[in-house]
This record gives sequence, C-alpha cells and structure tokens, in this order.
Amino acid sequence: MCPGKCSKGIGIALFPLATCAIVSNLLLYFPNGEVMEPNRITDLVWFFHGILGAGILVFLPAVMMLGAGGSKCCANRCGMLLSVLFAVLGAAGGVYCMIISSLGLVSGPLCDIGDEVYTYPFRNKTFVGDKTFGGPEKTGNACPDASVVSPDMEPAVLQVWNLQWV
Repeated sequence: MCPGKCSKGIGIALFPLATCAIVSNLLLYFPNGEVMEPNRITDLVWFFHGILGAGILVFLPAVMMLGAGGSKCCANRCGMLLSVLFAVLGAAGGVYCMIISSLGLVSGPLCDIGDEVYTYPFRNKTFVGDKTFGGPEKTGNACPDASVVSPDMEPAVLQVWNLQWV
C-alpha cells in the first residue's frame, strides 16, 4: 500500500479541524456575541493562534497531503519531501496554538470589574512565589485577588469557568 493513500486520509481529516480552529479564534473577538472595542478583548487573542497557528499552517500540509494521494505518489520523492516539510510546519503551528491557548487559560479572561475598568483578576503578574523559578512555594495565585472580584463582574460565570481549569 502506498503511503500517499494514508496521507490523503489525514489531509481530509485536517480540513475540518483547521476550520474549527479558525472559527473558534474568530468567536473570541466577539465575547458573548457582542462587538466590543479592541481594548476590551483579551490580549492573547491578537496573537491569532487559531487563525494562523492551527488554521492556515495546518491547511498547508492538508493540501499537500491531498496532492500526495494521486497516482504514482511513491515515485515522487520531491513531493514526499515537501509533504514532510509541510507536516513539520503544521505541527509547529499546532504547538504555537497550544502554547498561546495554555497561556490564555492560565491568565484567565479580561473582565469588567465595574466603572468600565478592565483587568485580569486571575493573572499572576510576577513569578515571585513560583516554585518553578526557584522561589518559595506558590501561595494561591490560582484564585483571583479578593479586592478585584465582585458580584457585578462581567462575564458573570468568571469564577466557575476559571477555577474548573485550575
């Protein structure tokens, strides 16, 4: 069996996954389905991790893998080399998307705490107290600052959403 047939199947599977990543990233620009000013949207969205990383950089190997599934695919060494190179590029895009998404989960959402003041109540602004960087043991940075969190905070389900990931 030619490896091109397998790569054709993988290429077909990558298209809906990349499309989901692009749509998911686009939805982050419209929190709660509302059009907001750019300074009210979380800063990590502007890295375009879903559009560029898991979207466009995954479409490239998907197209190449579909092309590799043609007749006499095994005899085309240049095509197979390009397929491998594009696969590495797609994997790098996926890793980029995972890193930015992880940072977004760690820092939490941008919230209106009242009087049009937007902040990240879950974000640890320094590495002081983080055992990873040689400091003393971490002291509860996963919970929001009590002086910042209020019942009026938008989005309303902030504490439940972020604390379930901690």
